[in-house]
Order: sequence, then C-alpha cells, then structure tokens
Amino acid sequence: MFINYNISEIISQLSSAIHYDESIVKNLPDGKLNCTHNGRYIKWFLSDGNNISYIHKKDRQLALKKFLLSRIEDNKRLLATYKQCNSTNIQSELLLKDNDFRKLLTDYPENSKHIYCNRDLFRDFHNEQFQPVIDSWLSEEYNHNEAYPQALKHPCPSGNVVRSKSEAMIDLLLNQYGIPYRYECELKLDNISFYPDFTLFNPVSGQLVYWEHFGMMDDPQYSLNASRKISRYIAGNIIPGINLIMTFETSSNPLSGVIAESKIEEYLLICNNQQAPS
Repeated sequence: MFINYNISEIISQLSSAIHYDESIVKNLPDGKLNCTHNGRYIKWFLSDGNNISYIHKKDRQLALKKFLLSRIEDNKRLLATYKQCNSTNIQSELLLKDNDFRKLLTDYPENSKHIYCNRDLFRDFHNEQFQPVIDSWLSEEYNHNEAYPQALKHPCPSGNVVRSKSEAMIDLLLNQYGIPYRYECELKLDNISFYPDFTLFNPVSGQLVYWEHFGMMDDPQYSLNASRKISRYIAGNIIPGINLIMTFETSSNPLSGVIAESKIEEYLLICNNQQAPS
C-alpha cells in the first residue's frame, strides 16, 4: 500500500483548512464554552479566564468556536506529521515528476495502479458522463450515524473522523483513488436505519456500492451481530460480491492495505455489469 501519497497536496489542503477555520474563529465571540453535568441536566457556561457566566445552550456561535478550535488542533497535528515526510526526499514522488517515467506508468495502467495511487492517474478509469451526478451527490446533505460519537477518534486527511485505524486506512485509500464516498450515511431498509461504513459511488459504472468493515470478528456476540446485519443487507437487495464490499479482521489478523486496495480495484475500477436480483 502506498501511504506517502501526494504529500505536498495533503500539506496544502491541511494548511488551507487550518487557515479557513482560523479565519472563522476570528469573527466568533471571545471566551470559552464549558459545560457541567447535574444529573440528567447540562448547563453551559462562558468563561473569559476570570469570570464565569451562564449562557443558554442555543448559543451556537460558541459551540461552533469550540468545535473549530478542536479541528484546528487536529489538523495542526496531522500537518506536523506530514511535514516530517519532506516530499522532496521521497523518491517515488521525484519519479512522478519525471514526465517520461510518468508516461511509462500511464501507458500501462493495469501495472501502474499497483505501483502508486494518484488521483489524476486513476481518473482515467472514470466515466466522465457521471461527473455531474457525482458532484451533485457529494454536495447533498445526508443523515450521519449519531450513535457513540465518543468512538469517533481517528481524523483522516479527507476531513472525516472515523472509528478505527482500519476505517482510517480505507478512507485514505478511497481518497487516494479518487472514489466518491460518504462515511456512515443513513440507509433505509424496510424502514430500519442502517449506517454502512462507506457508501461509494462507482465512477465507472455509476452504481452505488456499500462497504462494511467488520473489525472484531473474534468476539462471538459481534460476529453474530455481523451475520445478522449481512442477512438484512441481502434481504434488502444489497448482495455481497455485487454491490456490497465486506472486509474482516480479528485482534490477531488486522486488515491489510493489500486486501483493502484489492477490493477497490475489484469493485470500483471496473464496470460491474452484475445487477442485484430484483
């Protein structure tokens, strides 16, 4: 798996994100938002370092400020990490700047896709007729999974915050391959809400594909719940091998980048003419 993908682009995106958030914070009210719990009630307070005053929880500007400052700190930590990987010292990126070498790769895409992940290269696999639909799909609001927000611990360069290191790896790879996707987007099956880890728009076929990563298969109750979930997907016409990608891991057998990349190449870089049965 290629991790040091387009370091300079990621640094630029993170720097822009930090600058944008900081510009918004400058125009928000002074002070810091704090909360205290009293039984089942929550009270919000404004602190300026000396005085504390009660505020109504509907003061969304301070809530926005608290969130943006947290995101700025997250992005600064990511930025510091990527800056340690000086792209001028990464030999693979130096090769990509060689036009003759790059042409050699793009002339043989079946080989080059195994060598490095480059969004511009893999856009050659995309069907441009779907681009307006993709742009509209990506701009739409959607319902997120609001359960267990404390488990969202792993920030990704895409801006998503996910629940596990394996999900972070999948998110990174999807971003590298230029695959349009949503994280934990609500899916209704028989009026029951499901939240697949990733909802993907196949840029070649124009079909929606779902990706579930089952990360605790050595836990008996977890594996039982996973089996039930798969059965419900099948009942809802979301079929493994057609429009459902599944990956699995246990504590002793973590998900590998090779497996995740192979799923992307199998399901999302080809026109899958198979249709889920009606």
